[in-house]
Amino acid sequence: MLIVRGDPTCPMTISCLKYEMEPWWFVLLVGDSGIIPSTSPSTPTASALSASLPTPIAPPPPPLPPQGNEDSDTSSKSSSLSSVILPGSVTPSRKAILDFLKNMMPIEPVQDITTETFLTEEAVFTLVAAYLPDGAVKKSQLAEWMAKDGAWGVTKKRRTQSERIQGRQYNLVKESFRDYRWVDLNNVHQFRRHVKFTKDSTMTIGYVRRSNTTDSLGSKIKSLQLQSVKLLCEKVFGSLNTSSSSDIISRDHNDDKNWLDEVTSCIGNTQDMIEELNTCSKKIRLVTIDYAGLCTNPDFLRDFFKANKIVVELVVDLGHKVDIFNRRQLLKDVDTVSMFNCRKSCTTRSL
Repeated sequence: MLIVRGDPTCPMTISCLKYEMEPWWFVLLVGDSGIIPSTSPSTPTASALSASLPTPIAPPPPPLPPQGNEDSDTSSKSSSLSSVILPGSVTPSRKAILDFLKNMMPIEPVQDITTETFLTEEAVFTLVAAYLPDGAVKKSQLAEWMAKDGAWGVTKKRRTQSERIQGRQYNLVKESFRDYRWVDLNNVHQFRRHVKFTKDSTMTIGYVRRSNTTDSLGSKIKSLQLQSVKLLCEKVFGSLNTSSSSDIISRDHNDDKNWLDEVTSCIGNTQDMIEELNTCSKKIRLVTIDYAGLCTNPDFLRDFFKANKIVVELVVDLGHKVDIFNRRQLLKDVDTVSMFNCRKSCTTRSL
């Protein structure tokens, strides 16, 4: 295997289980015997599953259309890993596709991994479409999403030998590191496997929240119901009319639980969840939908985990992937906690 971050020329050996749990960190160097997925792993350890660079797995897509760029990547293609057994794909959403683009074309350059390349909108679409399921996005949609996201800036005109073209300058991951498919870019299946193998020692519970907006009560209840069903947890707790920046421990001290009668997948509110944490004999894995689903105040987030030592993992469900954090990261790692301070506007977590 080859570490993607750090020295990309320094090989190292790790277990099959480690690769299956965190495949996005490594490039496989397959020998004559190929790779055999593990079937009886030891107890996995919690780790941050945030994808940094995509996982090379399958043969690369067709080359980009000519751009008149003398710095275009000519790296050799890596081996096909046809022996790896892959699960079914998660349908890519707008957020998933933009996240994928930011992995393929990161905002900041990565030494020995990316190369500066000028691409038109058509060239970007041709590149991305080769990785996505057929019909996942249209060229006009992709251009609009990238423009609204703003991460890559505005398009600019550039003169080539024959004409003026319009596009952007990107830090494009070299072709030798883009040997993968869309099916390999989500870790939802690995996470479900992780939950299955730790169920005897760790209970997985979900938490859903609905902000105090001007929407009708019926709309809010429907949102909580859809969120709680989406989580697929053993137990799900919820909070109605709660701000993302509010103190988790202080939520739902009122006695109004009438909404729980209509949200059939929720068994209690925030205070009921805290009571569950105080009485449960197993370790707890807490799952929420997106970073604003639990709390966007770093201090309140730390206070919650300090007060509830039984919670050993926090899982953020992003739809196409999950990010997993352990207690130490949430209590000690400033960069990790700052990821939760992300709320710009209300988001739809029920879809």
